[in-house]
Parts: sequence; C-alpha cells; structure tokens
Amino acid sequence: MKKDILTGSWIDTLKQHLSMMLRTGGVAPAADDVLTYQGSNQIEWKAGTDVMTSTYHWVRVTHDVDQTIANATWTALAFNTERWDPSGLHDTVTNNSRITIPADAGGLWMFGGNAEWDHDAANTTRYMGVRINGNAAMVFGEVSMHAAFTGGLIHAMTSWYVLSGSDYVELIVRQFSGGNLDIMKNNLYSPEFFAIGPFAYYT
Repeated sequence: MKKDILTGSWIDTLKQHLSMMLRTGGVAPAADDVLTYQGSNQIEWKAGTDVMTSTYHWVRVTHDVDQTIANATWTALAFNTERWDPSGLHDTVTNNSRITIPADAGGLWMFGGNAEWDHDAANTTRYMGVRINGNAAMVFGEVSMHAAFTGGLIHAMTSWYVLSGSDYVELIVRQFSGGNLDIMKNNLYSPEFFAIGPFAYYT
C-alpha cells in the first residue's frame, strides 16, 4: 500500500503542479485560470475573464481555378472558396488571399498550405512561404524539379508562429522558370491554406 501511495497517479499530478508553480513564480492557478505567455520566456496564470475564453478558431480555404504566377515574383495566392470558416477569418471576395486573426485571439497559431505547380521543362526551383501583414515571408520552403520527372510538383508546408490579434497571413509562392507558370487546381489538395489557434494566449 505504501508503494502505491508514493507512485500513484495523484503524486504524478502533484509533481506536475509543483513544477508548474516553480516556473510561474510560485503562484498556483485558481479555478478557470489560463496559462499565458508574457514575453521573454515568462509564463503566468491569469484569470480566464482577464484573457479570453479558451476558444479555438479554424479556417481552411481553396481556389476553384488555376492561378498564373509570374516569373521571379512573390505572389500571394487567392482563395475564393471556404471549406470551413466558422469564425469568419476569411473573405472570399475582399482581400481573399488573407486569413485574419481575430482581435481577441492573439497567441500561438498553426498554419500551413499546399499547392501543385504545373510542369516546367527547365526543372527550376520553386518557393512557398507564409508572410504576416504583407511583409517578408516569416517562413518558407524551397523545392526543385528533378530532370526525369514530367508531372506537376506538389509543394506543402506547415509551421507555428505567435501572432497578434488582427494580424493577417498569406500563402505566397515564387518561381524562376523564365515565364509564367500555373498553380493548378486539384480537388482536396491544391491550392489549400489553413490556420488553427490560438494554442496559447499572448497578453
């Protein structure tokens, strides 16, 4: 019985609770508190009413026709169709390249996208990235065509980032074929852009 008490699940929970207290200035959480990120690698318990309710937002969008991408130009992909968008993070007409973070939902977000490039006989390099508020890409990936491959090229990426309320993100692409090159429409996987969060709140 003594061994069971020392190794039971309640003792593991106590250890985790004490560990979290040490990392949050020795302050234990009250009922309904939310763990928040305060910057400089500091975390703190705050009353849920001081932060926001723990509501996740999610959105996934696509486009119903091919899109032509000019040579050597970062281009934000357009998305005129919503697979789901219960919180209204996207508009299919106005600025439809954007997913906008709700004003009260700043924090850690996950986002990603995928698209299929048309075949390029020169087998050149393609780029895909995500940018915030129209600025330079905060994360991007690079792929190159293999000379023996004659089909399209599927490009995908996923990442995490701390976003502020009202920030917007866009899925951007670039290619160096020497001419125009299409992002092709393929049902269920091209082009697609999604976001979900926040997984931790930033105050």
